Amino acid sequence: MIRQPDFISPGMLDEVRPDVRERSGSAVDEAVLETFNEGLSAQVLRVGPYYPGIFTFHHVSRGVRSSASPDGRRAGDPVSTHLSPVAGTDKAGPTLTVNSALKVYALLPPEGTALDLRFHPTALMGEEGVEKLESFVKTFMSGGGTVVQFNVVDSETLRDAQANPEQYRSLLVRVWGFSAYFTTLTKEYQDEIIARTMHGLD
Repeated sequence: MIRQPDFISPGMLDEVRPDVRERSGSAVDEAVLETFNEGLSAQVLRVGPYYPGIFTFHHVSRGVRSSASPDGRRAGDPVSTHLSPVAGTDKAGPTLTVNSALKVYALLPPEGTALDLRFHPTALMGEEGVEKLESFVKTFMSGGGTVVQFNVVDSETLRDAQANPEQYRSLLVRVWGFSAYFTTLTKEYQDEIIARTMHGLD
């Protein structure tokens, strides 16, 4: 399998397919989504029409049943959550990750989507940290984003919680579309959260 970039960033598609440059994020993309939406909503099953959304549930167990993917993810490894990069692959910072996600938000999926990010606690310390986070979220929302979910915890704390769960019974983490006490998760889900990139806000 040919290895592809870990996480597709704005501009990469232009380099691979120059003919897409004028169409990306344009009426053609919208038409594709509209066609998919029309086809899906026409399937009235049980309770009514269905509308597409971009969400991933049980991403660890789904990964176990999935083969390797072009981004270098190995067979059996967890898949990504929603629009988020596969854990640990978003190495160029949260701004690039958000800009990539907003390319999909621009298509206005009817049932929406979400982005998961993890920050080191020091990135959000004090008034300056709060202001940086506020600016970050406002930029995300003004760009068309609707749902962004955060974990603010360092890997050392999470690993210590694995080793000494009785000392961390109140430690909450965001898993995918819900929060849970870290020590109640299976080791596989704990490891996936630890593997997520720990961003700063410089």
